Amino acid sequence: MDLSRSAFIRRWYFLSLGLAGAGLILLRFTVLSAATAGSAILQSLSGIADNLIAAVLTSIIVGAAYIYLFPQNAAPAYEVVPSRDIARAIADMTDNAREWSVRSRGANYFTSVTLPALVASALDRGASIRMRVQCLDPDQPPLLAAYAESMSDIRSRVGTWSASRARLEVCASLLRAALHVKDAPRVRVEFGFSPSIWVMSLDLTDQAALVTGQNKGEDALLFRTESQFFKPYSDDFDISWKACRVVSPRLSQAMPADPRKLTEQHLVILEEFYGGLGVARPSREELREIVRTLNREHDYA
Repeated sequence: MDLSRSAFIRRWYFLSLGLAGAGLILLRFTVLSAATAGSAILQSLSGIADNLIAAVLTSIIVGAAYIYLFPQNAAPAYEVVPSRDIARAIADMTDNAREWSVRSRGANYFTSVTLPALVASALDRGASIRMRVQCLDPDQPPLLAAYAESMSDIRSRVGTWSASRARLEVCASLLRAALHVKDAPRVRVEFGFSPSIWVMSLDLTDQAALVTGQNKGEDALLFRTESQFFKPYSDDFDISWKACRVVSPRLSQAMPADPRKLTEQHLVILEEFYGGLGVARPSREELREIVRTLNREHDYA
């Protein structure tokens, strides 16, 4: 019985001893207190009860000393999440989340998979959720070019990478997020356009921080709140968020999934949508490509 490592065992160890001690004391000073000198049986039972009470008190003292001398081991610094389990780990984190911060260059996977799960969870629970999405600034060509270069050695399901494709990916994520939260007024999503670039993605909640790479098949690292590394990741995100240009994408009207069904009114609404976010307005052809991208399968884990 390792009292120092298991909170469950410690709890039930002391609870059971306490209940046993209370029962023995109650028995000793009620039923057995009437023992007389001529009652050998009651005297024997009284002696047994006294010994048991002493044993319980000794066990409690020894257990408390053991915990004091051998404190609970620190939580593991991190957990390795196999690549096949990353999607499930993220899904588990969405169940009761009230805040979610993500650092993802294009935010494709987040807006395609994680954000819909968060919205569904919020609606089911009647809860509010705040999401912060740190992504590349779509109006910074050097960042987009660096992103495309880092992805150029990855075999993509659709097309090849370029700065133009990277920009359209960010723009599609903005539109996708706005459409997902359209009917969820208690769900707040903000995008922070970062002036810098990174490789490792970060999903951060009040439960854990999940760090993933850019290549399919790579394992991830999970840092729970008890880990000494959780707070540094949280602080790092908060500090980098302050350097971002923050926008809140909102759209009141649904968009057809087929770009061929986009009307002039739809295109005007999309132009105003991006203009309202302070993003350089995509061309009409780019708008059609963005809509075509909305339901495209993501290229990540």
